[in-house]
Amino acid sequence: MAGLHTHQSQSLTTLRTDQVRRPRLAYVLGDNSAFYRDTTPLVMPEMPWQSYLGLADGNWSAGDSSAPSFALVVRQLDTEAFLRYGALPQPVWLINPKQGAFVDPSMPTRFRFLSSPRQEGQFGSADAVMMVDLPLTFRSNNADIPFPTQPGPSSHGAPVLIRNRAFDANPDINASNAKGKGWTLERGSLPAGTQGFAVSGDRTQPIYYAFDDRTLYAERSGKWTPIISNLESAPLFGPVFPNPYDANVLYVITSDKGVQVSTDVGASFHPDADLNALVGMAPGGINQIAFNYDRPSCVVVGTENGKLLFSIRSFGGWQDFSVVLPAPLVPIRSVSVDCEAIYAATLGRGLWRVVHYS
Repeated sequence: MAGLHTHQSQSLTTLRTDQVRRPRLAYVLGDNSAFYRDTTPLVMPEMPWQSYLGLADGNWSAGDSSAPSFALVVRQLDTEAFLRYGALPQPVWLINPKQGAFVDPSMPTRFRFLSSPRQEGQFGSADAVMMVDLPLTFRSNNADIPFPTQPGPSSHGAPVLIRNRAFDANPDINASNAKGKGWTLERGSLPAGTQGFAVSGDRTQPIYYAFDDRTLYAERSGKWTPIISNLESAPLFGPVFPNPYDANVLYVITSDKGVQVSTDVGASFHPDADLNALVGMAPGGINQIAFNYDRPSCVVVGTENGKLLFSIRSFGGWQDFSVVLPAPLVPIRSVSVDCEAIYAATLGRGLWRVVHYS
């Protein structure tokens, strides 16, 4: 925290390496680029923070503990950095902007790293999915020129999902030697009006969800089936939070019943009464819900009014850890949890770590 008290944190990514080491961290700031830190054994001093100033005003970050060597920090479509821990950050583009309207993947509900639960082990490659419209293009002589190799046929402005199973090999889609390299068509159609997607399951059998401004759809036997309506127009990370390490569990923020939870892969939902009582039913109260790679039943919630909430689902109930944060409370924009600590990235008080939480 020294010297960082005014950090306007927007997004936090933690990457668990193993149970006897601190996680790798990366977070972005709305006014001062991005910071990241590598892992060390718990019995050793922490590594120093490093900064990446090429991002300027950062918006979000992404990564996953099933591939803990990589993270992505993003400002916008053409201003990002791919982090390989132990090496220098690599400036990258997700796609090239097109003239006129196009599907922009540079938001956390349109770009996801595919996760896998702990029992499947960790991976040395990054597996990424993003929502775009095809063809992918580059700009030449004031015209949009399609890449020579495409993930699929033209989608005529409609959104599709494309996937790169070795995203770390070619994270910059605009590189002269890698225009579109590694990307394949993952889902050639999405529900009309799709604004974003989410995914759980694993790399072999991902479970996809798509949402528009009111309805959440689940992919069932190759078809998109509506499973819940009245979605709340939620902030940056969306109204949908599937547990990446337990595919049965799915949290959804709705306008009529607050937070609802499914424990059967979206087949049924019920309001989480305890969580709703702590958060209140005001729209936009929850900014992010995160899960523990080592113990998927551990769930942490960060809210716009500064509440830091924790639950172990197998025990039931929620605990309010906001009492350990300084007053007055400030918005908690992003959260994460691992076997050592809960992390809260705040809008104005930097990054906080809560240990001995269980």
